[in-house]
Amino acid sequence: MNYSTFSLTFFLLFGFIGLKAQCPTSNVTMTTQAEVDQFLTDYPNCTTIVGGVVLEINDDGTDPITSLAALSNITSTTGALRILNTTLTDFSGLNNITSITNTLLLQDNSGITSTAAFANLVTVNSIYLASNSNLANCDDFCHFIGGPTIDIGSNTGTCQSTNAFLAACALLPIELSSFEATLAGHTVLLSWETLSETNNRGFSIEKSTNGKDWTTLGWVDGSDTDRTANQYEFTDYTPASKANYYRLKQIDFDGQFEYSPVVNAYMPVVPTTYVYPNPVKDVIYIGGVTGDETPISSIYNALGQKVFQANTNEILVSQLPTGIYTIHIQLNGEIQRERFIIE
Repeated sequence: MNYSTFSLTFFLLFGFIGLKAQCPTSNVTMTTQAEVDQFLTDYPNCTTIVGGVVLEINDDGTDPITSLAALSNITSTTGALRILNTTLTDFSGLNNITSITNTLLLQDNSGITSTAAFANLVTVNSIYLASNSNLANCDDFCHFIGGPTIDIGSNTGTCQSTNAFLAACALLPIELSSFEATLAGHTVLLSWETLSETNNRGFSIEKSTNGKDWTTLGWVDGSDTDRTANQYEFTDYTPASKANYYRLKQIDFDGQFEYSPVVNAYMPVVPTTYVYPNPVKDVIYIGGVTGDETPISSIYNALGQKVFQANTNEILVSQLPTGIYTIHIQLNGEIQRERFIIE
C-alpha cells in the first residue's frame, strides 16, 4: 500500500468515525433533561438545522427539563420547533434563534411567564401559543402581525386570545414596519420605518458581534406622537470584519422601552485602510490605522492633478470643489487607492 492509499484509508476509517454529525437529519424529541444536554454532546457544532427536521421538547416527568442551555448554539431551523413542558420557567437557551421557517408551537408550558427568549426571532412561518396558563404577555411577537399566521388561545392576560394579542400590540408606542442593515462601502447603513408612534422619545441603536453582548452605538430622536409613517437612518462607520448584529431600543418619554427584532450584516475583511464618510461634505477620515504611524494622504482630482498631501488621517475637504476624487494612502510601505465623492 503506497502512502497516498494509506492516507486515504486512514481518513475514511478514523475521520468518519471521529467526527460527529453536524446536525440531526431526522426528527428529535427530547423528553428528559439528560436528552436535552445530550444534544450538545451529539451535535456540538450544530447551528443551522435543515431538511425540515422537527425539534420537540416534551417533558415526560421522569427527569424534569429545567434548562435549554444545551440548545444555545442553534440559530435557525427549517423544521418546526415544539415545546410542551410543565417544568421550564423560561425559554433561555433559545435566545439565539433568528429563523424558524416552519411552526413555532408553545403549548402547555405552565411555568412560563415570558417569551422574551424569542426576541431575536426574525423569520417564522406560523406561531401557535396555547394553554400556557401563566403566560400573560406576548408582545415579543407583535412585529410579526401581518406576516406569519398567529393563533393564540387559552393563555392569560393580553395573551389570552388572538384578538387580545392584536389589541395589546396596537397600544405599543411604535408600529415598526421595517428594519434593515445593508452594507454601504466600508460602513453598515441601518434604516427603519415606523407607521405610527406614541410618546416615542427615540431609539438607542445597539450592536453586537456575537448576538449576546450588546453595546450602544448612538441615538436617533423619535417623533413623539405621530400617526404618519416616518423613516430613520443610522450609519455604523466601524463595523467588525465579520457578522454585525443590530437592534433598536425604543424608549418612551416615561422611560418605558422595548426592543426591535435583530438584523445583521456581514462585513468581509476590509483593506488595511479605508475612508469614510463617502460621499463627504466637510471632513473625511482614514479608518483602519493602527499603531503610532500616520498615513501619508494624497488627494487627486478627476484630471489626475494632486490637490492635497499631508501626514494625517483627518482631512478637511470642504475647501475643494464638489466632484470625484482619488486618495492615495501610503502606510507601512504600501499604497492603497480609493475613490470618494465630495458633495
